[in-house]
Amino acid sequence: WAWLDLARVSERLGELRGALDEARMAAEAAEGVGHPQAGYFWAQLARLAARAADDLVRAEAATKASLLAPDLKRAQLDGARERLDANDLASAKGLVELLRAVWPRDLEVLDLAKQLEAQRSR
Repeated sequence: WAWLDLARVSERLGELRGALDEARMAAEAAEGVGHPQAGYFWAQLARLAARAADDLVRAEAATKASLLAPDLKRAQLDGARERLDANDLASAKGLVELLRAVWPRDLEVLDLAKQLEAQRSR
């Protein structure tokens, strides 16, 4: 978790390249020890890579996330819907960003992103 926390700090500071390196370290370490949330770590790397416009890293991380965490999409979708229902748009946005990074062409993800944008523009 320390590597992922460091990646979040780097992201907030606008240091996306550093954040990518740190998130990769987190994902590789989590996968290496068989951490039950290794897929989530790879999904975070995919999200950061999408923000950095690094589609090669995004695709690699998305593939790993999908393989290691087959239930992640459903959990993230449910969480984002709950956040939308609670009008917690900031949290919903974070969940949708992760979903779009890992499943960019999924119709359910795209629909949820549209719902978020509609709610944000009200």
